[in-house]
Amino acid sequence: PSGSYSYNSNVYLIDPPQLGEYHVSGATPNAFFTVTLPANVSITGPGGPFDLDTLEVRPVSLVTDALGEADFTISGRLQTLGGGTPYNDGNYSTNFTISLVF
Repeated sequence: PSGSYSYNSNVYLIDPPQLGEYHVSGATPNAFFTVTLPANVSITGPGGPFDLDTLEVRPVSLVTDALGEADFTISGRLQTLGGGTPYNDGNYSTNFTISLVF
């Protein structure tokens, strides 16, 4: 959530990770809401899968403004399987559901 990251010498970092940024609009003004995320997500591509877990939403207290809008971020931990599994160059992707409850 702080935007910091770390990795070891077995990983070649091409681009630094970024927080997922989300914007809510059209909601009730000054409404509190919660965001529900999956516990973990598998990210697949041309090599071994990555595991995305420890997903966190910031700010902790979510409330829309007077226009019914709000911004929040989602961060998490990306892990390899370890054990020498190859991760080939290419695109890795996934989809997951973000649920908002007002």
